[in-house]
Amino acid sequence: MSLYGQSPSLPEACAICGKAANLQFLTFTRVFTPNWVWFLLPLGILPAAVVGLAVQTKHTLSLRFCELCRGRRSLSAVIHWLAMLLCLIMIFIAIAAGVINQSVLAFFGVIVVAVAVAIVSGRFHERANPRYVVFTKTRVELEIPGRGRFIVFPS
Repeated sequence: MSLYGQSPSLPEACAICGKAANLQFLTFTRVFTPNWVWFLLPLGILPAAVVGLAVQTKHTLSLRFCELCRGRRSLSAVIHWLAMLLCLIMIFIAIAAGVINQSVLAFFGVIVVAVAVAIVSGRFHERANPRYVVFTKTRVELEIPGRGRFIVFPS
């Protein structure tokens, strides 16, 4: 993981909304884990975490953001982590519900709700961040509304 500098091809616009007012650079690390990893939770926390770490992609980027999008982005990060904590708690609740009711159906019912919370939280988090068209280990390309697509990495 290395820091990718400010790409000269990026426009003077917010990376999320495309507006050109009150812009500031923000350097942040973006970690992408595919949503399908959450479906591995019924197999256990450790297998899901190992697969998640194996398939995740991480880059440190420096992009321009307007004041409103910076605030929304910060709030979404907090909400996302709280939702993930809730999902972890729900896994233990699922185990307890399954054992107390002696029902696999009760266990999977709570797990399905936990997976749904994780997916909804992930989508909310994605909407509060730049729209990445390509996010791989070798290329990062984003789409800025009203401005088009721009390659951020490799610069």
